[in-house]
Amino acid sequence: MSEPIEVFKNREQDTQIRVRDWPDVRAPWRVRSVDRRGRELQIEGWLNFEPQTVAGRLTLHVDGREPLTILRHEFEDDLVASLRPEVLGQLVLCARAIATSLRDDLGVGDGCLLWQLESTQIREISRRFPQFEALPRHRRPRPRKRYLIWRA
Repeated sequence: MSEPIEVFKNREQDTQIRVRDWPDVRAPWRVRSVDRRGRELQIEGWLNFEPQTVAGRLTLHVDGREPLTILRHEFEDDLVASLRPEVLGQLVLCARAIATSLRDDLGVGDGCLLWQLESTQIREISRRFPQFEALPRHRRPRPRKRYLIWRA
């Protein structure tokens, strides 16, 4: 049986990452690759009391030398608003575990987690996740985006 996270290099030294149901196919929060090169990963989380109902998703971007980046998060439309912070917290914990696992086990990334946000979201996310700190303005990868970083 193959490993849930695999890293391949082709002749041109391009890295391909393949993730299948990390950490386990039975886990309530699973990560899998959603593009051919494995640069985009998606975490899906199921509600504990309804294992077939997806509660939320977190989309991640992998760069071999940079922090793992949270590109966006989304919830199912019918998810009760009071459950959203808990679901988001679980998704972020899973993303942090992926970042450290990629660094420690496979030598991909630096183990940190970068969170790309719209300006309107920054205050709420900073309040809910105080372990993330604001990325200095001169180090922002994309214009008109705000970033928070969790350092390993």
